[in-house]
Amino acid sequence: MKLQTSCSFENVVKEEGIVAWIKNVHFN
Repeated sequence: MKLQTSCSFENVVKEEGIVAWIKNVHFN
C-alpha cells in the first residue's frame, strides 16, 4: 500500500503539472 500511495502521489503531481501546462497552452 505504501508503494502504491507513493506512486499515486507522484502521478498526481505529474498530472497536475500536465493540467497546468494544458491550461497555459489554452490561455496563451
